[in-house]
Amino acid sequence: MVKGTDTDRATPIVTHIEQFVDYAFNWMVQLMMVYYDSPRNVSRTQGDTFIQSSEFTHPLVVSVKEGSMVPKDRLTQRNEAVELAQANLIDPLTFAERLEDPNPQEFAKRLVLWRLNPVAYAQVYVPEVAPAVVPPVLSPEEQSIPEEPKVESENLLAQVPIS
Repeated sequence: MVKGTDTDRATPIVTHIEQFVDYAFNWMVQLMMVYYDSPRNVSRTQGDTFIQSSEFTHPLVVSVKEGSMVPKDRLTQRNEAVELAQANLIDPLTFAERLEDPNPQEFAKRLVLWRLNPVAYAQVYVPEVAPAVVPPVLSPEEQSIPEEPKVESENLLAQVPIS
């Protein structure tokens, strides 16, 4: 409800800004198509690239995706993180970061341990509850499995009825 109110207030302004940016980008591309007769250097992080007007295909239209400039508030990001976590589509560290946990590494570590081994989690992080969760430790005598009596093969053959 709060998100809807914030978005409704911001939507008209953002829509006008998006339309203006769309117009400005198209205007710049049209200028490039007209005035880039010779190759122009466009610097990029991967190296320099050269473009010129003959490389543009006609008609070239640039558009701004609707809603791309709508600000994302913290509540929206948290709700999105919870939805992704419920669907198992987000890792625990990113989940903690989106929830703005003060120590996301510790949060992720605890979450993974809890999901993989709840008993170990209880022993490490909740030791006062661990005795109720952890099964009692058996002595070595209790852990050993009693051996079955060995039956010799001759005795087995003697027990088989022959008709």
